[in-house]
Amino acid sequence: MADTFEHVPQVWTAGQLRQALDGLPDDTPIYLDIAEDPGDFDGSRDGVLVDAYHEEVRWPSTDDEPERYESEKAITLSADWKPGTYDQAADHQTPDTEGAHGESGLTGTVHGNAFSKVDGLAAVLEPLPESLKQISRALRHLEGAQMIQMAGGGVPGEPVSALLRALLNAQQATAVAHGHLREAADLLSTMRGYLINDDIEDAGTTA
Repeated sequence: MADTFEHVPQVWTAGQLRQALDGLPDDTPIYLDIAEDPGDFDGSRDGVLVDAYHEEVRWPSTDDEPERYESEKAITLSADWKPGTYDQAADHQTPDTEGAHGESGLTGTVHGNAFSKVDGLAAVLEPLPESLKQISRALRHLEGAQMIQMAGGGVPGEPVSALLRALLNAQQATAVAHGHLREAADLLSTMRGYLINDDIEDAGTTA
């Protein structure tokens, strides 16, 4: 199992955000600097604020109580990628595909297909840790309200604990995998060209 650490960011309150926005014109756009890894803004990604909402938790109906919804105290801000030209298939910013030519025999782009696939996988994994966290949160609500019933009539305590541990492990694993894929995509995006076959053969015979 991979080494873990406790990440405890200083979460802003509505009052701090309101103070930061004080005096700004109503049409001021809001950009977000999103850390790629917990607490690490060196490899951060730019985003834009597109929505804000209170997350709702659904409580299913029981024999004693009707179905109901509860809103979380915290407000959730939704971020999107910044405006730009993006690849429709993989939902990432289209890299410069103009080949690099020079004395070294570089031509074309090495990252065209590889970058698209790796970046696409990173984009797929990105929302999974947060989704798993929300599932765990809803599960804890149900457990606290004693609304979980086992199919065989047993006590749900230990199975729920095991499920929460599995969800936490999955959350951490997908976060780590996303970080590695994002790093790989960033590295691929810096590779501007590849040696053509003739140059590779010439290099092999003169080595």
